[in-house]
Amino acid sequence: MSSGGAIVYHRKHKQAFLLQICAVGFIGLGLWLVLRDLDGPGGAMARAAGIISLLCFGLSAIVLGRQVMTKHPVIAINHDGFTLGAPGDSKALFVDWKEVQGVGVANIGDEKVLSFAFRDPEAVKARMNPAQRAKAIENETAGVPILMIPQNILDVSVDEIRTVSTKFFFGAG
Repeated sequence: MSSGGAIVYHRKHKQAFLLQICAVGFIGLGLWLVLRDLDGPGGAMARAAGIISLLCFGLSAIVLGRQVMTKHPVIAINHDGFTLGAPGDSKALFVDWKEVQGVGVANIGDEKVLSFAFRDPEAVKARMNPAQRAKAIENETAGVPILMIPQNILDVSVDEIRTVSTKFFFGAG
């Protein structure tokens, strides 16, 4: 999808939707445990488990519901570079094509990932938000590129994003 000259790729929602259905099922189970009329210590334990289930899975259903209802951009690509997250968001990371050394697709285990190599990885890491930086350090420790986007979270193929990224990358160089 194009937005203001950028091509924007969004998060896939199918998994979140399936998890939300499971969460609703556990909310029903928790409600059933709370409303059952059991005497003795077993009844108190069942009610406690039901309350915990209602709280945990209720919160999960709310969070997953927000993910399903909103389109979260994973990456936006344009002639200047790419942005991880929503452009304009304070947590988003913009990387200029001049900082990029290469764009590739790798198979890690049985999953495809889009990876970016940088001329100065430390400069890019310094601009990352804490969650992105922690993941970058974890990747670096494992000996893989600091920035990788797995296929399973995207609404399109990583090969398509690599093709578009490479066109912009060589167009900017």
